[in-house]
Amino acid sequence: MMRGREANTAYVAIDQPDVAHVGARRGNDTDSTARSILYGVLQHVGAELSAHETIAVEQDARGSIAQLAAEYETIAAAAQRERWASALRETGLTRSQADGAIHSETFGP
Repeated sequence: MMRGREANTAYVAIDQPDVAHVGARRGNDTDSTARSILYGVLQHVGAELSAHETIAVEQDARGSIAQLAAEYETIAAAAQRERWASALRETGLTRSQADGAIHSETFGP
């Protein structure tokens, strides 16, 4: 692509590959035009997002209800951890049993 002061120009190669690279390929079309090739490129879903699109996606993700709810759950769990640990120690378990339960990876859930 060329970006200029007066005009922007896109060049698209529509010639066929050399003899060493000839073979059936997915999407090969012998009647390809520059317009059809550009259309295919622009329709490609795997293309990277532009900077503007990336910012918009990130802003939407950070302000979404799902993100805010997950952050709330994390903060609430951290705030209540000591309360639940104290309650567990007072259940009649031995100190080593209570500490084992508190330090297990399933204590939070």
